[in-house]
Amino acid sequence: MKKAIPFLLILFFFTNLKAQQDTITDEFSSNIITKQSSKGEVGSFGKRLSALTSFVSLNGYATNEFLYFEDGTNTFSNHYFNMLASAEISERIFAEIQMEYEYGGSQVGARYAQIDYKFNDLFVIRSGKFLVPAGEYNEYLYPEYLSKTTRRAFVNEEIIPVSWGEVGVQLRGQLKLRGDSGLFRPFYSLYVVNGLKASGNNSNIRQMRENALDTLSGNLAYGGNIGTEIGKYFNIQFNYYTGDYNPAGDAELTIYGTSLGFDNNKLSIYGAYHAADQEYEVDGQMNKWNKYGFYGLIAYKYKNIEPLFRYDRIRLDGLNLNDKDRMTFGLNYHFYENCVLKVNYEVVKNQGIDISDNLFSVQIAVGF
Repeated sequence: MKKAIPFLLILFFFTNLKAQQDTITDEFSSNIITKQSSKGEVGSFGKRLSALTSFVSLNGYATNEFLYFEDGTNTFSNHYFNMLASAEISERIFAEIQMEYEYGGSQVGARYAQIDYKFNDLFVIRSGKFLVPAGEYNEYLYPEYLSKTTRRAFVNEEIIPVSWGEVGVQLRGQLKLRGDSGLFRPFYSLYVVNGLKASGNNSNIRQMRENALDTLSGNLAYGGNIGTEIGKYFNIQFNYYTGDYNPAGDAELTIYGTSLGFDNNKLSIYGAYHAADQEYEVDGQMNKWNKYGFYGLIAYKYKNIEPLFRYDRIRLDGLNLNDKDRMTFGLNYHFYENCVLKVNYEVVKNQGIDISDNLFSVQIAVGF
């Protein structure tokens, strides 16, 4: 039955959208005027495409850091210099890509590369490589000029492996009960993707990313995210993902959780709980890791100054060595809306060997 669910989701996508096709076909094509290229002209494909696209933009964000660990290790880090290119092809077709230049160029790649086809507010098809709808942080908050702390919560590293991008197809939308003035604005996402994959019984979820072309088990994964905006400033979401992750295709990985956020541009409150049930085989017997993590963050901005506090916890693999609790004390200075200087001090309690990994960090992040 599980094998059939991804295909039923795909059928659901297109069954719902086919009913609207006749009414929107003209709208998709109304703003596109084709022009036959003449041989011997200047330019090439880019010049021709520029005549067909309504709007193209180039943006990005950069993050530079200084990290000083309790054991005396310290370093500068040119963490990110990422570029975002987007194109509004018509009123209903939108394309966007984020190219990642990480750690001074030692890692280069695409975080997402997607095309959206909007039929109406309730039905949007997203295809390509997209950020997985898995709570508030992965899809809406992870760029450093938006996030409050210099480092992510443990749960957003080890269970929701931010930034988590998958290749597949997604149906998403928002139900506006009373238009933009409604108290509740429910939203949803349903997707079918290649899924997280490991070369064996790998316990590390983060290392299972980047399965752009599935050459391992070849089985698809599926999931979804539902939630609602409440008023202008609050939202709550619930997410679910499931699929096999090993080459044999017989070990399941299920991730689920909830997140909430409140932000009125002064007071910010964020929290999330995520868990993973991960099967693994030992001597022919199937066992299961039960992992979970959570965090809570509160910050208050007075003019340009923003003090904050975050508490987070992670429990992994049943080994105390990997179980941690952390308190993060921070002070942010906002030069303007998309440029922030962060100073953090992290107090880490390891449940196993209490190694010295408290951290003082300074980060400047700018979106442009």
